[in-house]
Amino acid sequence: MFLYRFTATADSDAGAVRLLGAHIGDQLECDGARLRNDSGPALAADGLQVARNVFLRNVFIARGRGDLGAVRLLGARIGGELDCRNAGLHNDSGPALNAYSLEVGQNMFLSSGFQATGAGRGQVIDLTGARVGGRLSFDPARLEHFDSRYRLAVDGLTYVGAPTPFARQWLGLLRNGTPDYAGQPYQQLAAGYRALGDERQARDILMTQRDDELTRTHPGRAERWWGKITKVTLGYGYQPWRALLFLTGVVVLSCVLAIVLGSCGALAQTDKTANPGDSCTLIQQASVGLDLNLPIGKSVARDRCDLVKDSTNAAAAWLAATGWVLQLLAWAFAALFIAGFTSAVRKT
Repeated sequence: MFLYRFTATADSDAGAVRLLGAHIGDQLECDGARLRNDSGPALAADGLQVARNVFLRNVFIARGRGDLGAVRLLGARIGGELDCRNAGLHNDSGPALNAYSLEVGQNMFLSSGFQATGAGRGQVIDLTGARVGGRLSFDPARLEHFDSRYRLAVDGLTYVGAPTPFARQWLGLLRNGTPDYAGQPYQQLAAGYRALGDERQARDILMTQRDDELTRTHPGRAERWWGKITKVTLGYGYQPWRALLFLTGVVVLSCVLAIVLGSCGALAQTDKTANPGDSCTLIQQASVGLDLNLPIGKSVARDRCDLVKDSTNAAAAWLAATGWVLQLLAWAFAALFIAGFTSAVRKT
């Protein structure tokens, strides 16, 4: 079916071009066509079945009006590709492209000069539940709605591999261009990069998903705080090495405090040495610092150097108190590392 440079105008809720339930044995070509409807869809093609490709490209223009969408492809089945490169879809009171549950057997192109503008409460492009058997190229030159959160709906959209362009642009749309949080689009994107062997990008996507979930689902106070803690210390469980860095910091801080306060009289040689009460060596002070916070047993050096048993010694009291705090922190970071390493804290 060739509608090459075809022009159609209407003022009807039925559609300027109406192909509901149509069956086309080869392909539908609408390159350069201009469709306009002042009271409904420009192209109404719900349930359309095309054996091969659908071309809506090369300055294809569709201007519609109303909640139904400028171009409607609800439940349509396309055996080959859907190519909308260099097309313009416009609706000043509803969606530009309404493709709920669309099935495309191969690739789908919404790129290379593709433009879509919409208004009203519907998303500019609605691909909810759509299935693309090949790759998805989504890089519109213009994607506008007076409320930027209503630019895209992709919950349930599936495709092969990773969409083009890169993940950063797609993530920006998922976070800032959709009205509500949905986990499936993030999982689909992460699975695509994982299939490409890019585990680092997949982890970044899942961390962004958790950020979006905590921001837009309004969890309870306890979950929000837990989310903040696990984000900083574990990258939500996808970067458990962060907890090891914090644990290393606690160890270093403990050793520094032991050396500083030990030099101020907090530590002294024990009765097991030849000179009890004398100042400890630097190595002995560092050993006490390790023993005060690491979640392991005491070292041999601790038997020869310990806290001064004098209640009036302020330095010893400070070292003992901070030792308890640092030990709790060390245990906490060690437990967080184990939880992150075993994926116990991954919410997504």
